Amino acid sequence: MSDVLPVIYTKNFQYNFKQIPEKDQKRIEYDLTHINKQDILRQGRFKGELNYLRKMRNGDFRIFLTYCADCYEEFRNKINCAICDSENLERIIVFFIYPRKKLYQPRKFQQIDIAKIEF
Repeated sequence: MSDVLPVIYTKNFQYNFKQIPEKDQKRIEYDLTHINKQDILRQGRFKGELNYLRKMRNGDFRIFLTYCADCYEEFRNKINCAICDSENLERIIVFFIYPRKKLYQPRKFQQIDIAKIEF
């Protein structure tokens, strides 16, 4: 079993996280703070322009995240992450959380610019 990875939350995630019920918050927070490298690599990727993000389903919520080492190796020339650090790749960045039923309504994530996300 590998070590738990440190997690960084974006401001967008923190804002949306506060909007969900406390019972769900506790479950999601526990899962994110206990995730390791094998767990994150088992999560599927989005297709198309968001293929550098992994998707994690937790109850009725979809969480957008990335494992920095994975992203750095494959996508560093494609995207410009605001906190990309080649010396510190063993971490997870959690970008967004949305209820699954709202997520798949008209595509709100077509225009995501990782360089403009606040941490």
